[in-house]
Amino acid sequence: MNGIKVISLMLLIFGVLNISTVFSAETQATGKQAGKTLLARGSVSSKRSNKNVILKRRSAIYERDEIHVGAEGRAQFRMIDKALISLQENSVLKINQYQFTKGAANNSALLELLSGGLRTVTGAIGKGNKKAYELRTPLATIGIRGTDYEVEIVSNGMFVAVWEGIIHLRSHIKNGCNMLLGRSQPYMFVFIDRLGKCKGLQEVPDVFSSGHSSRIKFANSKKQFAKSFAVGRSLQARELAIAPLLQVVPTSSQPPVNTPSTDPGVNPDPQDPVVNPPTQDPPSTSDPITDPAIPPVLSFNYNAFTIDQSRPSQELTARSSALNTSLPVFSVGLNSLQNTNNSDSEFQQSVGGYQVSWGYWGDFSSTALAKNISDSTSSGLLWATYEATDPDAVSGRSGSFSRYQNITDSLLSGSQGAVRNLQVQMDVNFNSGNVTNGALSANTASDTWVAVFDGRIQAGDLDLQMNGASVIDSNPATPSPTRDVSGFIAGDFVGDNAEAILGAFGLSENANSSNHIEGVFVIEEGD
Repeated sequence: MNGIKVISLMLLIFGVLNISTVFSAETQATGKQAGKTLLARGSVSSKRSNKNVILKRRSAIYERDEIHVGAEGRAQFRMIDKALISLQENSVLKINQYQFTKGAANNSALLELLSGGLRTVTGAIGKGNKKAYELRTPLATIGIRGTDYEVEIVSNGMFVAVWEGIIHLRSHIKNGCNMLLGRSQPYMFVFIDRLGKCKGLQEVPDVFSSGHSSRIKFANSKKQFAKSFAVGRSLQARELAIAPLLQVVPTSSQPPVNTPSTDPGVNPDPQDPVVNPPTQDPPSTSDPITDPAIPPVLSFNYNAFTIDQSRPSQELTARSSALNTSLPVFSVGLNSLQNTNNSDSEFQQSVGGYQVSWGYWGDFSSTALAKNISDSTSSGLLWATYEATDPDAVSGRSGSFSRYQNITDSLLSGSQGAVRNLQVQMDVNFNSGNVTNGALSANTASDTWVAVFDGRIQAGDLDLQMNGASVIDSNPATPSPTRDVSGFIAGDFVGDNAEAILGAFGLSENANSSNHIEGVFVIEEGD
């Protein structure tokens, strides 16, 4: 009897040890949680512990995951330090290391983009210890200093774009390029070929159309691109020289990054000569980011909507330098929009009790690397800045029907004078992410305007799409046919729990573009 008890006890101990061993091996294989999936469209999976795991919305991702996005696919992830990563189709990203504890000194992120395209807005790790963040690609290593940047690998090289902040780009090839890239540098955009040589681009390449990767897979060796895009208007691109001059960062002032790979052929300490672009001053031996003698670069950290009354039917993708002020500066593509006369006739802040400010400028100026928005003449700028609902709060909401239709406030303008009786509604399904039954109507002295739209929730953001619009004479005594209208509608969630939507719209008559209305509004959830 005692022998049976001993055997049973040994089997129990063996079973516990075996379970512990399996659990330990599984933990070592997967690593710690690095983030979660906000959007998984098409084929999105992760190689984890020698298994393929299908990723869906809210699926966790872990250290040592190798994430695959297939053809026609797209994925977005919110990392544990609040960073946002967006992967394009045919992309492979390895999460070699991702550790974050608030206040800890050993936070780190080591990512490896093997193919495809990536855009990321860095989180606490990238904004804290700059040595702690690194993105490796087949051609170069990228270190950052708190930024929003994008990478697209093509068959004969790689495009890199910096939308905010500064990155340090260092080729793996000996004597390859080694440079800073960003708004305060000679270039925001660069193409690096498979020999490790960088070619500076003066304008946004096609592969980053309006800041989002396209399906361009090859960069022509003679002409890098045929046209560029910013704010929806095509810009005439300049053909690049075969070997354009770049400012190379002196070795003595290299930005701190993790120790690069020691594989043969890697260039850990490049000694390229310092060469200046023809229009640039001689390079300083000081760090161009931290030198106190250099004025700080203006940061555009706030969400914004802007409507140029000279083209109200066109949506302008904007960022703002400030929130609660009547005189922010707006970044719209490569343009910088500023108030001309330091006055705002309709400024409001804390609109509807939310972190929303808006106003109207009668005059504004546009300064940019490529000036595709002209200074105002007789038309002004309608604008709004805001703090959006945390995407995690939006992703955490559930429910198949939430109707937003209660307008709390609005700021409207039109070519025929006052715009009245604005009504907006939309149904949001937080389970599926679909927005349906969107409708907008408003009146002017002589016309009634109507528009319909739908949309989707993407990575916690609201993406609205105009489906059709028209205008008709509002006087029933003088009937007239319906006239076609072009326009846009945009919106984003505001409030702690996405209980309201800040929206912006612009409509103009096709046959008479001088007839238009535009506005911004706050609409709340509820019957």
